[in-house]
Amino acid sequence: MSRINELFSFKRSLDDFNRYSKNILNDFNHNQIYVSILVDIYKRRNVLLGYLNVKGTPNTNNLIESFNSHFESRLRAMRGFDSFKHADLWINALIVRRRFKDFTDCKRKFKHLNGKSSIQKTKNKNVVIPTLSKLLGDQK
Repeated sequence: MSRINELFSFKRSLDDFNRYSKNILNDFNHNQIYVSILVDIYKRRNVLLGYLNVKGTPNTNNLIESFNSHFESRLRAMRGFDSFKHADLWINALIVRRRFKDFTDCKRKFKHLNGKSSIQKTKNKNVVIPTLSKLLGDQK
């Protein structure tokens, strides 16, 4: 596992990825389980190396980690949920709120994102997101 972690420890070129994974395969070719794991990684390499196809892809997973820490801090303060359905609703609401909330603390090359939400930056231009009042049927 440490060798596989090392394989994904930083951005690698396709050639470097293939060369390093072949070295791992050569070292562990006597173990069928390890070989099957490496074959599975090879089959999924297009997804696992997707960052090679997108210019400017970050080297870190800081966005995911910051979301996880925010999520953990919110959950830590709670005592629990009445049911799995309530937990599911709460998690969905948190994610929706995060998607619609404007960025405020972006710095350096991401400063232009301040005042915009992630949903604004990622949604298809042809999709119109309904307002809450439209979703609720304009109840008055």
